[in-house]
Amino acid sequence: METVYRDYSFAKSAEYEKQITVETPINTAERGGVLKVLSVEAEAKVTGVELVAGEANVSGKVNFRVLYLDAAGKLCGLDYFKDFETKVEGEDVTADGKYRVELIVVDCSCGVQGDVMDASAAVNVRLAVQRNATCRGVASADGAELRIGTATFETMADERTSTVDVAAEENVEGVVKKVLLFDVAVALSGSKGAGEARATVLYQTETDEIGERSFIIPFAEEENASGRSAYDVRVKNARVVISGDEDVSAIEVEASLSRTACDYMTETADVVEEAFCYANKTEVTRETLAAKTFVGETHYRETLTGAPEAVGDIIAVRPVGLALAGAEVSDGRIRAEGVASFTLLCRNEDGFSSAQGELPFVYDLPFAEAKEGDVATVRVDVLGVKGRGRGDITAEVAISADVFREGTASLITNITEGAPREDDGAGISVYFADAGEDVWRIAENMGVAPSALIRANPFLAEPLAEAKKVLIFRAK
Repeated sequence: METVYRDYSFAKSAEYEKQITVETPINTAERGGVLKVLSVEAEAKVTGVELVAGEANVSGKVNFRVLYLDAAGKLCGLDYFKDFETKVEGEDVTADGKYRVELIVVDCSCGVQGDVMDASAAVNVRLAVQRNATCRGVASADGAELRIGTATFETMADERTSTVDVAAEENVEGVVKKVLLFDVAVALSGSKGAGEARATVLYQTETDEIGERSFIIPFAEEENASGRSAYDVRVKNARVVISGDEDVSAIEVEASLSRTACDYMTETADVVEEAFCYANKTEVTRETLAAKTFVGETHYRETLTGAPEAVGDIIAVRPVGLALAGAEVSDGRIRAEGVASFTLLCRNEDGFSSAQGELPFVYDLPFAEAKEGDVATVRVDVLGVKGRGRGDITAEVAISADVFREGTASLITNITEGAPREDDGAGISVYFADAGEDVWRIAENMGVAPSALIRANPFLAEPLAEAKKVLIFRAK
């Protein structure tokens, strides 16, 4: 029996996750010492990834932003960077694979010992890897009856990265003496890489008033964007510049964003699912491939509100960490839940103080293309938290979801002829088939071609819903 083979290309993907702790001492002796830490927040960024067989070496840095009172009781802000390296192990990690690493700060803290602040951040490292692989399968075989099916294979055609520069400027009343804290968050709002950057600047004026200014800076979709792409946007670097005269200050925010697009290509191909050799008994080797396909991406904006117990008049709210408990997909819906933690910066008759709080969330989000059993990769960004006086606080939340459909493709990779089929001379053969058996297994057991078996027993369906007596008449 002469057999012809063909290669099938498909994308093989996997996700791995681990949590690390990044710690660092911050000596404030040359900055006037430290009396009390009011708030600490942290942001983690990837600086490099190296893939080798079985593991990814991830390097990055954590930006600690600390608001504190120095030894003289003056309000101060501090940015401090700590580099880190970690290894993420995974059997599907290969040196030539594509990757995406997401770092999520789930919690951070800062203790004080003398003039030293001990900063710590718990960081989730999420690694998604994908590579294009091939599998050799049977395309045709002389002297055999084949059942041909179809399978959908998806490959990652390309991954493109571009830089998006954004900037905004606003005037504020009074003279800005110093910037206390500054952060930039970014969120997508369209399916072709469009979105906005959100910048928040916490500053102090020469009259010791605390002000906060937020900037919303939109950016356009990618030119010549593909219809089957998944996008991700991160902040590469950002800065704030203060200028102006003695009456009015100008706050200018500049940020450089990295936008990555993963292009997917889907192909439907014929595959050999079953084989029956007329002359000899047939043994087949088959392989089941994970046929994961990209369904699409979608973006949402939601609002969180809460009424935490403040310890004075709220003058600012700072993020601490974000934990996503899970994401579940059902028909037409995506459910995401988690908790955002934050610090309230307050002022009362005793000066500045702070309080901790949390905003849990559960969102049932519509997505028409979603089906039960799909898998969603969800990213949540808190774009800004507002609070004044002793009332409620409000946070705007951006949610992005990439939805994938997990399936399998079964194909025959090899056909081997065994011993010749024996004819027992009977004019009729009877076989008692159990529920769940299919035509090809029955045919193999009876030593007859599946097409002949179906012609003789047109009632047969695959698989059998109940036990059946199957007959075949043999010509003599």
